[in-house]
Amino acid sequence: MALFNTGADGVDVLERFETVERKDVAQLERAEEEVEVELDKEDEEEEEEEDDALLREARRQPAR
Repeated sequence: MALFNTGADGVDVLERFETVERKDVAQLERAEEEVEVELDKEDEEEEEEEDDALLREARRQPAR
């Protein structure tokens, strides 16, 4: 029955599956981190744009 759990190359099928699964999880985690970094950059850009707009508006207001 030992052959039932091994592939043609003798590697345990469950072990191979777990290895692939770990690689997939690691890849998903990296992709998630990349998305988070991109979203952070977009948030910073939006904040800078809002700050710039507020500064422009403040400059247009007459001094009191």
